[in-house]
Amino acid sequence: MDQTLVEHGKIVKIKDYMVEVEFLGAEKPQTNTLLTLKHSPRAKLVGLQWLNPQTLVCMALSEHNNLY
Repeated sequence: MDQTLVEHGKIVKIKDYMVEVEFLGAEKPQTNTLLTLKHSPRAKLVGLQWLNPQTLVCMALSEHNNLY
């Protein structure tokens, strides 16, 4: 998995383990990238598919209860 640092994502929707993350900046992660959260670094997400140019659908791999 890619370990690129991208700092400007915002969670816009959560349904069980599926999470939609919006990226408004020019720098965006690729699919299969492992993502973490600033406020909960133990929470891990993996990018699965881009819904549109700004929204990445991710699956929570750990700490999904801490995403709310």
